[in-house]
Amino acid sequence: MQQIDVIQRTIEFGNRVELCQQAPPGKDPAFTWYRWTIFFRAADGKPLRFVERVTFKLHESMTNSRRTVSAEPFEVSEYGWGTFQIEVTVKISSMGNLKFVLPLRFPHQTVPGKTFEYKTMDMVYFEGLTASQAALYGDAKDFKPEIPVQELSDWTERLNEIENTLMDELDIYG
Repeated sequence: MQQIDVIQRTIEFGNRVELCQQAPPGKDPAFTWYRWTIFFRAADGKPLRFVERVTFKLHESMTNSRRTVSAEPFEVSEYGWGTFQIEVTVKISSMGNLKFVLPLRFPHQTVPGKTFEYKTMDMVYFEGLTASQAALYGDAKDFKPEIPVQELSDWTERLNEIENTLMDELDIYG
């Protein structure tokens, strides 16, 4: 049986957000409300056949704070007035879970009717697959021999630090 060394897939995770013109029905109009969507997806738009489900653990004050999505698109939309950390668990077919924390981000300056998207891109690597497993996890062109495996959380943390620094610098000049 042919063994594939490493398959890599580029993923994106983050959120889209838009300022609401008025408070959603049943929400306190004293707050500034946003419509936001948190997502986990392939950067190339191809199906993530290896993902069984994605669970988003939202702030405990939200109704049904643990949301599991079992089909693409892997995303959850809500209304909110504040940011918080979202715990994300991605169940990968026959390989376990990928876990990370994703900050829900809102723009520093709000523009009514404009949608902002905050995303991080990273690589997911699958090692030691048979050819039939490789067909599930990626395309033949995704095959990259001898790629060192990086911890997703390390890359995510570093990218978030860089993004926060850039956003702070933009606020100085804004």
